[in-house]
Amino acid sequence: MGSFLLKEKNGVFWKGLMGSAIFGLGFYTHDALSPYPKSIMKEGKQCLAGTKSLAEKSRAALAELKRIEKNADQIVQSIKTEIAKLERAKMREELKKAKMMEELKKAEGRCTVGTCCESQEESVWSFI
Repeated sequence: MGSFLLKEKNGVFWKGLMGSAIFGLGFYTHDALSPYPKSIMKEGKQCLAGTKSLAEKSRAALAELKRIEKNADQIVQSIKTEIAKLERAKMREELKKAKMMEELKKAEGRCTVGTCCESQEESVWSFI
């Protein structure tokens, strides 16, 4: 039938089909070719409402993230403080051990200077 229509373009049959085809195309695609302002406004309002709800959700999520970040910063700060306290306590313990070792060395040094006999001999000879 398509080849017949191509051959007979000047006929009444072709003009009738052409008119009805264009009418049908325009009737079914009128919204797509020239949409109504009300439908455009409705779609725009729906898009705007969706955008606003997404913006509110993202703001709420951002506020939640900021709250979590603040809590995490506080926890990290308290952990750093505790680590510093532990390091100070460890240094104090090391200092105490060093002092005790020093005192032990001094005490050993006093005892190893001479034995009891030697100290008595020295005292005897010092009087003579």
